[in-house]
Order: sequence, then C-alpha cells, then structure tokens
Amino acid sequence: MNVKSSSLEIVLYSLEGCEACIKLKEVFQTVFQRGDFSDISFKLQFLEDGHESIGGIRPRCYPTVIAFMDGTPKLGWEGFALMAPNEIQEASVIEVLQATLDLTGDLVDESRQTSTD
Repeated sequence: MNVKSSSLEIVLYSLEGCEACIKLKEVFQTVFQRGDFSDISFKLQFLEDGHESIGGIRPRCYPTVIAFMDGTPKLGWEGFALMAPNEIQEASVIEVLQATLDLTGDLVDESRQTSTD
C-alpha cells in the first residue's frame, strides 16, 4: 500500500531591502543545497507592504519564517528579525528545519492515531 506523505514547505517572508532577510535566504539556500532536508521545500516570498496575511497569519516583523504542512501554516519563527545579519548562522536554520520535521512528524502521528480510533 502506498501512503501519501505530507507536503512540508518553509516560506521565508521578506520585505525588499531587508538585510537580515537577504542573509537568511542565503543561509537557507546553503543548507538546502546540501540535501540534508530534502523532505522540505523552500521558497522566498516578498511582501509588498508588510501587512499581508499569510494563511490567516500576519507577520509582526521581518524576516518571518513559516512552516506549512499540506498548505496549512503550522509553525512560525520571528526570532530571526531580532538578529543582526552577521548573527544569522546555519545552526539556527538547521534548528528551525529540524523542529519543523519533529513537529510535523508528531502531527502526522497524531492524525494517524485519531483516524484509527
């Protein structure tokens, strides 16, 4: 039997000219190029005025990173906005990606349990 896996996507929401956003995008791309997190897709989305809602969530600061599972927002991180561009390191990005995999794995496990009850 072939079980469809959940779709995981990390979206980096940015404003034009945001230096921390540019640095974070570069670090995410470096981590994804290594292929360690091939189960997660990544995209960058620029917001025009910073007031748009994303799946019912309105970021309070930029950059904001939101993890989506099957198109639904599940996790968000605003802590990168508190960092200077030179403070954004691979370890922080890897931590976010690992947390995404851990939480979404827990959510998938929970949905399997509730569907069999």
